[in-house]
Amino acid sequence: MAVFAWGVLVLLFVEVPLIVLLDRFASGFLPMLSQFGKMSPQEMNALALDMQQRMALMQALLLPAFLVRAVIAAAVYRSVLEPSRSAFASLRIGRQEAWLLLLIFAFMALAYLVLIPLYFVVIAGVLGALLLVSPFNLIGPVAIVIALVAAIWAGARLSLAAPMTFADRRFRLFESWSATRRHGLTLVGLGLMIFLFSLVVNLVLIGVGLAVVLAIAGGWPTSVHQVGDWIVAVRALDLRQSAVWLVPLAVVAAALYGAMSAIVTAPWASAYQQLKARPIARA
Repeated sequence: MAVFAWGVLVLLFVEVPLIVLLDRFASGFLPMLSQFGKMSPQEMNALALDMQQRMALMQALLLPAFLVRAVIAAAVYRSVLEPSRSAFASLRIGRQEAWLLLLIFAFMALAYLVLIPLYFVVIAGVLGALLLVSPFNLIGPVAIVIALVAAIWAGARLSLAAPMTFADRRFRLFESWSATRRHGLTLVGLGLMIFLFSLVVNLVLIGVGLAVVLAIAGGWPTSVHQVGDWIVAVRALDLRQSAVWLVPLAVVAAALYGAMSAIVTAPWASAYQQLKARPIARA
């Protein structure tokens, strides 16, 4: 039941708000899609301003989703590292969850710092492959591969920051680098398996959800020009009449999201549990 409760939280406070936000975004995008080339400059400027405001609202409403992610991650860590506190599906809101939320933001900031130079490496690599003569045109692709491998390796070495933060009840990030020394390849393999599992589950959910939408809407648009009208028709559907499809889908989605939360998060807690008794080597 704990796994199902985690899935319900993800569904209600992450996925459903995301769908609502995308719907709100689509409601502003549809006029531009249907009237593209027919709008005056003043109308285009007004629509662009409205889209900016909608994007700002979407970003502001992401905070509750991050909080839910932190709460569920803490619940999974608690079920592994503190099984005696498993009441109420191991769900709490306290200092451990607050530290995990802060860690999420720290990882986001760190990801931006990594992705910005990686973006320029990719651009330079593509241009080098196109403009340079052999064998120098291999420099770009090789640089891209090296950058991606370095990013994956760094992610594996920092992968135990979250369970360490939870267990120590204080912010831990680069301490994970020391704790995971000589275990990088194992953690890369673990991360790869988790990524493939998440990819499969998400593809299944997207496929099932799309099949339900197509069944309710009566088919797929046959041309690009019909996409706007098709989205309008989908948004106008009476969800009460579609409950026979949506309720079972929601139950299955909650179970899958809960299982995915456990399978994606628990292995890192187990890895930390196995390493925490060992002396931390200096990198």
